[in-house]
Amino acid sequence: MIVEALASAPARAVAVAELLASELVAAAVRHGSPRLAFAVHRQGDSARIEVAEQTAEVDKAAIAAIDPAPEEEWSTRILEALARRHGREMRSDGMMTWVEIDIR
Repeated sequence: MIVEALASAPARAVAVAELLASELVAAAVRHGSPRLAFAVHRQGDSARIEVAEQTAEVDKAAIAAIDPAPEEEWSTRILEALARRHGREMRSDGMMTWVEIDIR
């Protein structure tokens, strides 16, 4: 999916996108999410990668209180080093984590 979405991007940008996507998916799996949705959006010289953790009920207070495990701290460092921006958004069906990267 990433390779296709970023077909004309430099190989380094594709590799960074794949690494960051794997970090987002791994974090969602560690959270025990029963279903995931994955998307890649390209706009000009940037790409946005999204991983949505879809759950039947969202306990926003419980999610906000999650104490990051050591491996999540490493994931955050990787995101901060390689992404232009990154963040999390609470939605009615769960939490979406995203990164934006330069693909020049």
